[in-house]
Amino acid sequence: MSVVLLFAFRNSILEKVILRADAKMQREYSCKLTIQKAEFHGLTNVGLQHISLVPKGKDTLIHINELKTNVSFWKLLVGEIQLGKLEINKGFIQLVKDKNGSNYYTLLHPKKEKTKRQK
Repeated sequence: MSVVLLFAFRNSILEKVILRADAKMQREYSCKLTIQKAEFHGLTNVGLQHISLVPKGKDTLIHINELKTNVSFWKLLVGEIQLGKLEINKGFIQLVKDKNGSNYYTLLHPKKEKTKRQK
């Protein structure tokens, strides 16, 4: 029964996982993750289109026109995505460093969340 439900709602689950990933990128790295289109093809194959990662106030760090992969079915059941082999079509990584800083610094030095004891 849970397998049937997962199959029926797999694209909704994928959207929620992407929203969680974007929230984490914004919270911990001050980056905006955008995925214009994400959908399953079959049970475990996933296609993503027009993916970008842009640090706040900086130049685009990563842009990928199309990405194909497969995911672990069992990890998806618990709301996690574990990617398999990646196929990337027309993408780039752009590392920019100028007098105002770099667009990759935040990925090397994520924000440290304050715990209740540190406040």
